Amino acid sequence: MAQETKMFATKFMDHAAYAKKVKKMTYSELHFTIKDCREVLKAWPDQPNYSYYADEICYCADELRRRQKNYELLTNHLR
Repeated sequence: MAQETKMFATKFMDHAAYAKKVKKMTYSELHFTIKDCREVLKAWPDQPNYSYYADEICYCADELRRRQKNYELLTNHLR
């Protein structure tokens, strides 16, 4: 009978620090991070750091949405 090896997360999200970090990232960095994390999760979906990479995707996507909303508010105000 084969023994299953349990793997534990090695990356832990500092949510406050990461929320600040994404505000300083460029659009390219945000898009690259989302793409990279999706590829990692697709290649190894049952990995121990799944929640870390999922959090990265969420924070980057939220920042892109925030910027889009601010842009729309600004351009609508200028009309």
